[in-house]
Amino acid sequence: APYFLVGLLVSRLPENPAPSRVSNVAWSVVFIGAAASCLVLFPQIALEIGGPDLREDVHMDPWHNPWSYLVVGVLLAATVRSSLAKKLLGNTPMIYAGAISYSVYLLHMPVIIALKRATPLAQHPELFLVAATVLTGLVATASFYLFEDPVRRRLNQLGNHLPAMRPAISRTEAAE
Repeated sequence: APYFLVGLLVSRLPENPAPSRVSNVAWSVVFIGAAASCLVLFPQIALEIGGPDLREDVHMDPWHNPWSYLVVGVLLAATVRSSLAKKLLGNTPMIYAGAISYSVYLLHMPVIIALKRATPLAQHPELFLVAATVLTGLVATASFYLFEDPVRRRLNQLGNHLPAMRPAISRTEAAE
């Protein structure tokens, strides 16, 4: 729920219709800083950078780390305002990755489990990672084009043919 609230708050920020060159550069710097800060929020990375003396101060659950909420909020705000973020995230490969992301989310674990059961790749973590990533991408792409996208299009067509929803009682009737 806190991440939803952060996203809601960021969505309420006023838009900057004609950003200046200075504000574009500033938001791009903030975007880079916030993206880099996200990495440090992962406990293993924070401990690697800070050493074992930092163990007491590192939140082992990044989902409940209060700093995560702040960094994610700043990253979201910078992402929608930074020209660099638009270039990095608005290109064709990233748009494609966004299109199949839900299928990746749903199917990555079944792919990993199948790979562990059907192959000896689990003994070689680097190869396993490459195989799981490639196979998940292929399965997610097939799922998106064969199921997800056609079903979404069909549901949209059906929705266009439904009569407009009307309130059970009109405003004038309610006022009487």
